Amino acid sequence: MKIFLLVLLFCFNSFAVEEKIVVLVPGFFNSFAPEYFSKTVVKAFTANGLKVFIASNLNPVGSIAENGARLEDLLEKIEANEGYKVNFNIVAHSAGGLYSLWVSSQRKINIDKLITISTPFQGVEFVETWIKKSFLFSALADLTYIQGFYELTPVGVKHFLESVKPNNNMQIFSYGGFQKQALDVTDARNISAPLLVTSHYTNGKSDGIVALSSSLGYPQAKISNSFIRLEHWEQVLDPSAFAFLGIRNTNFIRQEQLRFYTALAHQIVDK
Repeated sequence: MKIFLLVLLFCFNSFAVEEKIVVLVPGFFNSFAPEYFSKTVVKAFTANGLKVFIASNLNPVGSIAENGARLEDLLEKIEANEGYKVNFNIVAHSAGGLYSLWVSSQRKINIDKLITISTPFQGVEFVETWIKKSFLFSALADLTYIQGFYELTPVGVKHFLESVKPNNNMQIFSYGGFQKQALDVTDARNISAPLLVTSHYTNGKSDGIVALSSSLGYPQAKISNSFIRLEHWEQVLDPSAFAFLGIRNTNFIRQEQLRFYTALAHQIVDK
């Protein structure tokens, strides 16, 4: 009887379905926000049976290589705790997509799907413009040794992408976001006052920081017709935080986050 139970237990463990794991990866300035990925974003994944981790160990102004190594360390710890070789699904916002590509190029971690949102694959135009034309901005970057700023310029990102070779087995899906510029900057459906400044230096549609063409500019990625209709920070932060900035109808932000990230969860669950 005992032998039968042991065999039954072995068979159950052998055929047990492993939970699909999703790791949410923040971008530049990541830990300056108290909650980079809102509860609405997280719930969109957990409600669809996915186990969620957030990369909270990144340097908010770190280089791509530094934050890539930090992300790799986190994934290795998750794998050790899970007790098996994990096929990770990564959802990365902004520069987080570059950190994730760095990890993939090291060939230590299995990444099944990498989904990027507003990752500047062609660089952030306003950063380069400000470094060249604004003495105050360039002096600040130099004084604080923020290498990450320079790496996000079109030249910096191009150099990085030429230096990495992601695993060919990894599927990459790229998404972008954008909002219109309008006089009513208190409307959650328009780019807010602070991002009107940066969007002024960005060509074409943008989320206020990253041009839509840049978000969709990675040749190896599969491009979708779906977009997130939010500006850069609304895409990930708690909607209620924007009420303190004088933004009206923040429920639009919550609904759009839920719609968009639920669709991403289905993309991961449905092979």
